[in-house]
Amino acid sequence: MRFSLSLLRRSVARADLADVAIRAGDLLWPVLPGGVITRAGFNLAKYLPDAMEALGREWHAAIEADARADRIAADPADFRRAAEALNVDPLLVRAMAWQESRYAGDVIRFEPHIFRKRTAEFFRSLDAADSAAHRNFRAERSDEKLSALNQVRMDRWRYVKLYEAYSPAGYKFNARQATQQQMLADAKALNLQAAAQSFSYGWPQIMGFNSEICGYENPVNFMVDMQSSVERQTQAYIRFCDHRLNRGLLKAMRALDYDGVAYFYNGPKGPERGYGRDIAGHVARFHAEGVGA
Repeated sequence: MRFSLSLLRRSVARADLADVAIRAGDLLWPVLPGGVITRAGFNLAKYLPDAMEALGREWHAAIEADARADRIAADPADFRRAAEALNVDPLLVRAMAWQESRYAGDVIRFEPHIFRKRTAEFFRSLDAADSAAHRNFRAERSDEKLSALNQVRMDRWRYVKLYEAYSPAGYKFNARQATQQQMLADAKALNLQAAAQSFSYGWPQIMGFNSEICGYENPVNFMVDMQSSVERQTQAYIRFCDHRLNRGLLKAMRALDYDGVAYFYNGPKGPERGYGRDIAGHVARFHAEGVGA
């Protein structure tokens, strides 16, 4: 691949800041040791609220587009069961389920930054090999050195490609479940334990790294169970919300503190990304429509 300034200019014209950074990385990775700009782009996308809200919209749109007659989904009985176990408003549970997955029990979602954290040592070894091959090629521009450099970079790119889920431009495709399942297969081939920890599952969209507080011995067992039935997803949701480490979440749920729910369920940036606002809107809509729990 050769760097193209005109292509980058067209990218700037039609993409947001996070997307531009990632596109720049895509264009420049063959000529930069370590893929510095590629990593910067992925990290930038993660911390831009507008970019993350755009990804959320694409996620929901992809779930709705994937709707089919045989879709496995949670129903009001699942929400009532969870609400009774936790002593919270059933409509809040329902709103969280709608926000997370549109009630779909057969969806998964890859979080590339989690996968990278869980495979940091392997990623560093790829970076080191990339830098060494680049130095060798610059010192001796032979066909042999070029071939070695290309092989190292293709190995590294296979790993880096998993991070494209953070590209706002590419997420409309990447959010599709067929693509997510392929990402899971690719991640499992690289590192099974890390892959299991780096996806969220089912209607509650609980991350695999939370397997222990959901009552599982390891993330792989959690991953298998979460893809087996909605009932087990509901049980995991109850255990997650009721765990002593999530007292703040349960307190916020019982107080109907929607920003608090956003903070504890989706992370510190949840409120600024509009998660609490969306949950409140769903609950209000359910009440207005006379939706029963």
